[in-house]
Amino acid sequence: MLSQCTNEIAWFLQETYQRQDDSEVSLWNTWPTKVSEPQTLFTANQKLAWTIVGEPSVVYAITGLFEQLPSEDIQTTTESNPITDWVTFTYVPLSKLKEATIQTPVTLCIEKRIPSQVRELFTKQVVHSIISTEPIKLPASLQNIHTMLHPNWSFDALLQPIHKTASTQQVKPITLLDSFIIEIKNEQWQTQAAYQELIDQIVADSLNRYWLTNNPAMTTWLVPTISSIKTLRDKVNYYEGDCHPASVIEELQQWVQQLAN
Repeated sequence: MLSQCTNEIAWFLQETYQRQDDSEVSLWNTWPTKVSEPQTLFTANQKLAWTIVGEPSVVYAITGLFEQLPSEDIQTTTESNPITDWVTFTYVPLSKLKEATIQTPVTLCIEKRIPSQVRELFTKQVVHSIISTEPIKLPASLQNIHTMLHPNWSFDALLQPIHKTASTQQVKPITLLDSFIIEIKNEQWQTQAAYQELIDQIVADSLNRYWLTNNPAMTTWLVPTISSIKTLRDKVNYYEGDCHPASVIEELQQWVQQLAN
């Protein structure tokens, strides 16, 4: 995703260098220390415990953990799959979820949509990953969950560590500041250097205000956000020569709103 965003990465790092100030709380002071190490899932000389949840036929078709269709009972895998030498999988059918006490990471195996029965698993924040037979779209609040498409997944990908989101509070959107709108409409800045400087200022201010408002997890927020800056630049640069302030304002407003999506 970032391979085509080298200019935006360089810009972000430069902004961080220029805007760091120990006297204030800001994105630029904090993000290098907010990218924490992944959770440690493994303990020396001890098997990793994992839970698989789904309909028997779906789990059987997707995982390859069972030599035959599993029953509608909670069970621990005892098959000859090499992965079970170092991971203990417990299978919980959807029909038995209310009976199960789950204290391990959970992988959901689903087809087209997430079953209503697993809602409580999301509330308890135990869902680590989802393997689906068709693409699914998760809300912004669940973007820390791995999603994998059958059959293009592997146990290595399934078991990789994840980062917890910094907060589970509802995302609060921000808006483009009126002062920037007024400045865009002011023809006195209509030179290429002044135009680019103003766009950079707006982007930097918006990123900082969004971070201060929502405190998003850096590991899930930073990469797609930097990528979105490239798309924004392509759009606003298109209008630069023709001086269409209304179009520039519209593009910036849309980008600022999308920070919360």
